[in-house]
Amino acid sequence: MKTSITSVILVVLVSFFITPLIPAEITPKDSKELNESTRVIMIKPGQTLADLALEYFGDRKKYKQFLKYNIITDINSVKPGDMIRVPVLPSAELQDQEFQSLASGSSPNITHRRVSGVTEIITVQVGETLVDLAQKYFGDRKKYKKFLEYNDIGNLNTIKAGDQLQVPVLANVATSAKQTEPEEVNQSSSLAKVEAKPTQKTTPPVVLESSMEASVNSSENILQEIREIRQALRNLDSSGSTAETLTETVEEVLPPADIRVFDVPNDAGKGLNTKGATSKFKKGNIVVTWTKSDSSAVIGYHIFRKQLDGEFEQVTKKPVKAGEAKKNVLAILPSYHREFSPSDYTSLGFFADKAETNIPYIYKVAAVGEAGIVSESVESGEVKAVGNLIATTKMPEFLGLLLVAAVTLYFIDKAQSGQDMFIRKIPALDAFEEAIGRSAEMGRPVMFIPGNDDVYKSSSIAAINIFEGAANYAVVMQSHIMSPNQEAIVNQVLSNSLRNIFLYAGRPDLYDEYDVHFETTDQLAFASAIAGAMYRENPAAIFIQGDFGAESLIFAENGNAVGAIQIAGTDNEKQLPYFVVACDYTLLGEELYAAGAYIKKDPIQICTLKAQDLLKLAVFACLIIGSLLALSGSSNGILDFFTQKWFEVIS
Repeated sequence: MKTSITSVILVVLVSFFITPLIPAEITPKDSKELNESTRVIMIKPGQTLADLALEYFGDRKKYKQFLKYNIITDINSVKPGDMIRVPVLPSAELQDQEFQSLASGSSPNITHRRVSGVTEIITVQVGETLVDLAQKYFGDRKKYKKFLEYNDIGNLNTIKAGDQLQVPVLANVATSAKQTEPEEVNQSSSLAKVEAKPTQKTTPPVVLESSMEASVNSSENILQEIREIRQALRNLDSSGSTAETLTETVEEVLPPADIRVFDVPNDAGKGLNTKGATSKFKKGNIVVTWTKSDSSAVIGYHIFRKQLDGEFEQVTKKPVKAGEAKKNVLAILPSYHREFSPSDYTSLGFFADKAETNIPYIYKVAAVGEAGIVSESVESGEVKAVGNLIATTKMPEFLGLLLVAAVTLYFIDKAQSGQDMFIRKIPALDAFEEAIGRSAEMGRPVMFIPGNDDVYKSSSIAAINIFEGAANYAVVMQSHIMSPNQEAIVNQVLSNSLRNIFLYAGRPDLYDEYDVHFETTDQLAFASAIAGAMYRENPAAIFIQGDFGAESLIFAENGNAVGAIQIAGTDNEKQLPYFVVACDYTLLGEELYAAGAYIKKDPIQICTLKAQDLLKLAVFACLIIGSLLALSGSSNGILDFFTQKWFEVIS
């Protein structure tokens, strides 16, 4: 009890002597003016008013409540070492912990061991970690556990700025200590000291104090009393914990390995917004990969970069994880991923950085441990983001285009030389002449129904070519042809084509403008109009060519009801079954596109058709050969030829 009362008196006296050193920005109010219990504390390194507000008021946003207890001219100027009046917390246990921290110069979970040799007490600064201090005092970042030889630390993970540790005195400090009288004492804002363990005889401890900005000689007796209190508190520690009995250990953090850097290929130097890549990659133009650390305590990785003549700067805001790179590597580095088996992706780290173009960079990756320990990797090679003149991912399409053009030009040359170009027979097209001839014999008209697509669609263009072929047959056989339309522009094109056909045949007098006419754009209204026309005109041959919807079956059923020969054709796979069932002949899919060249016998169109058929045959053969190679398990040298790996030499 006597020791506790003496301790409180000493703390008050220390506050009395230190208070004159308070900066002018903060002046604690007189406790008599306040109607509650308060006390004056010193702001520790790393503490802010927001931290104190969370501790004393339960909310970081209530830092302005300190104005009730203090006169603060500028809240933003508060800094470590300032004295500030705060309310007394209701928890006596917390006050005891704070008092013990002040008396021992350390956190409540840290006590200083008595060791042989000259030591000193240091304060952990903001931004310092145990590995940094281990490098400074032991010459090796991995020897941070040696601090347990000088301190009893409950948990290494709780070390923070403001904590005080006992460390060995560096060589230059120890030399100056020997030249100092044992009685020489300087006051410090943190009351830090350096002690030598006394021998079994009566060797007094060697005490070194770090200097303060302004020495107060009159406080020497107070400091001596505080040292005695610290020693008494150490003697009262009955836990008996040692460095060997600590259960809380920190695993060594090993650095990552195999750091690789790549310029993102096939971009303009500013990255790709690649479909299928995660948000971490989008718009990145330099890729960093690494093999993750073998330490199980690693929680993530930080990426650092620098220019050749600069300092490393941290790129990542928070640690990134490894083992999630498969989707990105497949999407962005299709050749690089071939070097790994699927199981390797669990150990592969991936990060895409947005860097300046045409500037060399060097990268390194740091493993971050659970205790805040950071272990950096070796530096990578130089890399810079550059634009690519050729997108190598499009190279197969380009080679395919060249191949199609070469084959087409070859057949055009053969056609112009007068050689006969054979095209396989299509039964539906051979029936054109038969259907129109029957119409002429029976004296009944021919009806041609184009699709409902716009004029620039491939199905509409194919329908126009077929109409011109059918109209030529009708003019030669002197059969009446008619064509109701759903699209106005298609109607105009067909009308002009029919006029030209009659003109070239020398019978412009037979042309009737109403033979090709516009009905309506409404789907069901057009279907009703066509059904009515079939029953009124009673055609002997009906051609249904182009793209159709639900009206396809209406056309086919009504045409079948009037007894007409029906030849249908469409590239709409949903309507093909109806035409196959209800019509006499049907052009399936691409046969619709080939019909124009087949009927008109145009050499240029026939050449493109021949080239297309030949390339289809080649693709079909490649599919068979590739399937056999894949099933046999033999060398995939042929298949590797079609991968993108060898294309990278171009970029």
